[in-house]
Amino acid sequence: MNDCFPQVLMVMVISLTAHLIFALAEFAFLHFLDIKGAEIFSEMPSENTVILITSIIRAFAEFLVLSPITVGTAWWLLHCVRGENSNVGFILICFSNMKIYFRSVVMRLFIWVIKVLVAIPLILCGYIEYALITAFADENYRSGTYIALIVCCTLIFICIALMYIWIVADFSLVNFIFTMNPDDKILNIIKKSIMAMKYQKSKLIKLVCSFLGWIFTIPFVFPLFFAIPYASLSYAMVVDEIIEKEIRENTDDMFNKKTIARK
Repeated sequence: MNDCFPQVLMVMVISLTAHLIFALAEFAFLHFLDIKGAEIFSEMPSENTVILITSIIRAFAEFLVLSPITVGTAWWLLHCVRGENSNVGFILICFSNMKIYFRSVVMRLFIWVIKVLVAIPLILCGYIEYALITAFADENYRSGTYIALIVCCTLIFICIALMYIWIVADFSLVNFIFTMNPDDKILNIIKKSIMAMKYQKSKLIKLVCSFLGWIFTIPFVFPLFFAIPYASLSYAMVVDEIIEKEIRENTDDMFNKKTIARK
């Protein structure tokens, strides 16, 4: 595992660099608009519209580039923890084949849509709580009823958030399963992830929670260069164990059942 640390650092730097490039490009474009604003904004409904369009274009372009890199990173991590020959170039493997690239983007988009749909109750609850807190700030609405509503809404929000995490955990293996068979149907990949995580969610969630303490080191920056590679490799090792136990064993069982049925 220690042998992979330098490569994980390189992967982290490449991913962060990609994020920074898009962020700086958006900043540079908006700065350009500030300089040429009088000429450009006269043809636009408003300045906020231009900023919104720019942000959407940036998010779309970033998604098209970073989605394959995310899948490629999972590809590399799985090879690394299995002790197989791999190099940092693996994170760009999705760009080497248009079919794999397209499927990786579609898969990530599909998962993103599912997560957004699942998050709708959480968003609505958060909005209601925000409205209650805003109303409570007005002296005319400061009463025990509003305090009770805010407390109830907060508890409901926490419960929905925990349910959201529990549901989203079903898709934790999607990127890794995709690397095992990129030609497999996307719905089949998602189904395998849900099936594998059925009895393993608590294991993966506990692992992720064990690294939450490192959040407090973010202001110091340097510890993250140890924490992120260690967390990534630990996560990949647990995922590999789950895949070996839940997917390969189930696949073998299904194959054996079909063989017996034929006999």
